[in-house]
Order: sequence, then C-alpha cells, then structure tokens
Amino acid sequence: MVTSASSNGTTFSAIGPATATIPFGNALCPVPGRIQHGDACSAVPSHWESTVLASGHHQVAEGVDYVSGFYHADVKAWKLCDSQFPGTCTDVTAGKPCGAVAAAGMLPDSVRWRRLELPR
Repeated sequence: MVTSASSNGTTFSAIGPATATIPFGNALCPVPGRIQHGDACSAVPSHWESTVLASGHHQVAEGVDYVSGFYHADVKAWKLCDSQFPGTCTDVTAGKPCGAVAAAGMLPDSVRWRRLELPR
C-alpha cells in the first residue's frame, strides 16, 4: 500500500500479488481483448483511490494491470515492454464513471495512449 499527496490531491494504491508466466520467445501474453507479446507476462490486481482537491471528488480505479517484459541476453537484463490496465474508474462522489478528463489524471498511460513496442 502506498499513499501520496500532491498539489492536485491525494492518492492511495494497493497492489495485489502477481500471477506470472515466463514463456520466452515473444509469446502472446493473456490480456483480455488485446494483443501483448513478451518473454514474461504478469497479471497484477490493482486498486487506486484518489481525492481531487479542486473538486473534492473521490475516485476509485480497479482492475488488473497486465505487464510484459523482454529478456535482453546481450545485456543480461529484463526490460519492461508494456503495461495495460483495462480497469474501471468510478467517481464515488458523483456515483458514476469518471469523466475522460478526471480519469486521465488517475489511470496509467497505457489506457490513454497506444503502447510503444521496442525492437528486440
């Protein structure tokens, strides 16, 4: 669990235990409805809560973060390839899904932008 504060608001996060596979060979990682490749794949239950100071709204994002990595034998190191979070965001104060602007400040970049695949 991590709690942090900024000039925009406060955020609480809880990350659950990961389920990981290491198939190697740029295999397909099991991400529902998406294509994601990697030498290693993990699914991490994630929960974020945020209070936006400007509006006083309390928002909750929940779901599974799918992470993939590649092993680079030339440098003998693992490198992060992709993280996708197809979770949900709810504005608890308003009792409805977070708006695009509110969610953009809270959800990981992979929800907002297409992933960048690095050459192997």
